[in-house]
Amino acid sequence: KDHHKTSTYPGARSGAGDRTGGISRDEHIQSYLNHDTLKASTRKVSADDTYDTVFQTVSGHALILRVHLPQGTTKPPGMTLVGVIAQHPWLDTRMRITGYQPISSESSWTSSGLKLGTAVNAVVQHMQLNPPEVIQITDESLQRIQASIAPQQQQKEQQQSSPLPNPVASGASEPPPDYNTILHADEESVEMSHMVSFDITRLLELTCS
Repeated sequence: KDHHKTSTYPGARSGAGDRTGGISRDEHIQSYLNHDTLKASTRKVSADDTYDTVFQTVSGHALILRVHLPQGTTKPPGMTLVGVIAQHPWLDTRMRITGYQPISSESSWTSSGLKLGTAVNAVVQHMQLNPPEVIQITDESLQRIQASIAPQQQQKEQQQSSPLPNPVASGASEPPPDYNTILHADEESVEMSHMVSFDITRLLELTCS
């Protein structure tokens, strides 16, 4: 099993401290909820510790990754794209993430030494930079998010294609759009459509600056 320790899958890190076993379920959950990049765009959606993380891809699509860590820390987390029908090498026909090696089996998850937050961030980042082909958006909330993105994304693309005095030649190699301001309010106190409209605007302002 030494080959797991030298693998170069996204999210893998070197160092003995990252490879020690015995990570508790609570440590996994807290590493996810308190992750610097993910925490502001993640919310709990059910009592069995199932969470949704919303993010935006470089192609301008908003996606929701649903994450569930089963009872028993040796079982790998389940990750699924919800609200869409899409195609991607990492997705199966039920939109489950199956192509990320560390969560492909119980033994892979145990030997990876990764905490949940690191694993989720690696999947989100990969999906941002290598977006799936979205065939259909089936979730109404996600449709509203996408509707709020589309006009601004179109405007951004037009600005990038226009001859400007100081074009940003390195734009393609810059980090993907930030997604840590998309969901940060209690869903019970803020209507989803209003919250998303406001935060997506802020997100795109950040990426255009």
